[in-house]
Amino acid sequence: MYINFWRTTSGLALRDLPYAAELAKKFDGKNIVFLNIALDDNDGAWKQLVVSKKLAGVHVRAAGGMRSAVAKAYAVQDVPSYFLLAEDGTFLNTKPKRLSSRAAIDEIKESFGKAGTYSSTLPAVGKQ
Repeated sequence: MYINFWRTTSGLALRDLPYAAELAKKFDGKNIVFLNIALDDNDGAWKQLVVSKKLAGVHVRAAGGMRSAVAKAYAVQDVPSYFLLAEDGTFLNTKPKRLSSRAAIDEIKESFGKAGTYSSTLPAVGKQ
């Protein structure tokens, strides 16, 4: 699973959304899900953007935005933030290549079948 945390007020996150759609189409039918989690307080703005841009992949909005339980659970400090998880839910990479990077395609391809080979926890906040 490739998780993309974003919000409608982040220019950088908005620039990456077409790439998220492109990757979702490229890997359609493969063993990967692209989950886009909007950390927006404004439900209407988020819905309008997803519908008007016909964004591919799975899109959800976390009520509470940056203060939401999911943002806290993933220690999201800013958007966009990305996470690459294995089939068993372990973290393969807590800082994968940006969706707009050509290297993201290779990184995703290389992640298949890597379940259980990495840590199942996030690094401590502030320690990299």
